[in-house]
Amino acid sequence: YTAEKCIGVGGTGTVIKARKILPGGKMGRKCAVKVVMPSRGGCFTEAEKKRLQREIAILERIQHPNLVSGVGDVGKPVEGMEAYYLVMELVEGQTLEEILKERGRLRPR
Repeated sequence: YTAEKCIGVGGTGTVIKARKILPGGKMGRKCAVKVVMPSRGGCFTEAEKKRLQREIAILERIQHPNLVSGVGDVGKPVEGMEAYYLVMELVEGQTLEEILKERGRLRPR
């Protein structure tokens, strides 16, 4: 995968817009890569490992037209580095923050 730009930072990781590199160096599909780091630096706690495993299991099972497609790949970005990545469908468009700034408070439908 090759990173194009950071598209979000949250409580459990950073999401990067990326492209898969195909054999021969050709560029593949766009995707979102979530890089998950330990909360306090150093090593993942057992609770963090379980939470990550739960997230992966849920993303692999869930299928709904209004939700991001599951995990395409999971791994460690650099051997020996205490971090993991999850590759997911990239959904382009506005963030919730952008929509709220533009429209104000949303009303239930």
